[in-house]
Amino acid sequence: MQENVNDPIAMLRDMERRAQGESAASPDAQTPAQVWRGIGFSVGGRRLVTSMADITEVMHCPKLARVPGAKAWLMGIANLRGALLPVVNLQGFLRGQPAELDRESRVLVIEQDEILSGLAVEEVFGVKHFLEEQRLPGAAASENWLSPYVVGSFSVASEVWDVFDVHSLIAAPAFMQVAA
Repeated sequence: MQENVNDPIAMLRDMERRAQGESAASPDAQTPAQVWRGIGFSVGGRRLVTSMADITEVMHCPKLARVPGAKAWLMGIANLRGALLPVVNLQGFLRGQPAELDRESRVLVIEQDEILSGLAVEEVFGVKHFLEEQRLPGAAASENWLSPYVVGSFSVASEVWDVFDVHSLIAAPAFMQVAA
């Protein structure tokens, strides 16, 4: 059956049929590499990345209400569209000395189950893309204060990005104990 060459639909079908046949037969046809995506950020001078699925929002530091009797790393509570958002100085929690936050600093909003938290970090680098072949073997953090929360690493252009697991952070008993 010959299709009408003046029929644009027929021409598109023919092009599609030929393209599918060529790509399936081509020995050089490659499957796309698996890409891991995350939000890159800095804590204590370390480059970290966490899964995009774990970050609800990235925002400037909101206006905070202090919480009397709270540990120093709890910066305060913010109103996030009607929900209470505790904001934690992540370096202060992890290292015991709070980070100096400035205009480059951001708050990563995380939500797990019914726990909503804001993690104040020094800087956010945006979405980072890593190929699986850039993943380093093992999950050891380069710093002791990070080791309970690091679940892997990627190496790109001689930079190491540790994968920070927010689920481990939320599960840590110390994270929920904010009273001084």
